[in-house]
Amino acid sequence: MDGCSPIAALAHARELLRQLGALDAMHRITTHGRAISDLGVHPRLGHMLRVATTRGFGATACLVAALLEERDILHHAPREREPDLRLRVDLVVSLSRDVTKCHDQSARVAIAAWLVASDQPDDAHLVFVSP
Repeated sequence: MDGCSPIAALAHARELLRQLGALDAMHRITTHGRAISDLGVHPRLGHMLRVATTRGFGATACLVAALLEERDILHHAPREREPDLRLRVDLVVSLSRDVTKCHDQSARVAIAAWLVASDQPDDAHLVFVSP
């Protein structure tokens, strides 16, 4: 999108929102669009969260959204990066069992999202008070 005119950028944004079901054909916000807007995340992530929740995968979607929004929780040299998101999901779920082993702030954000979305909100506050 670099170098695009504002008109082209607006058209692109409207098309994305239409594809996500956030706008109708007349560019009016839909019920789904209002719901994803209320989440306060990028429309793609909001769409993923809403759809996943209706299909019973809300906790996993919250975790994925947190992982995508924060910096990478795995620290590798640029050429050694493993792009597999499942690896990160498994790591966060594993760390959520013993949060004291986690010293990375981005991972702690993902763990908190996972705990809250997994109906364990009482444990989520421990993520930020543990050493």
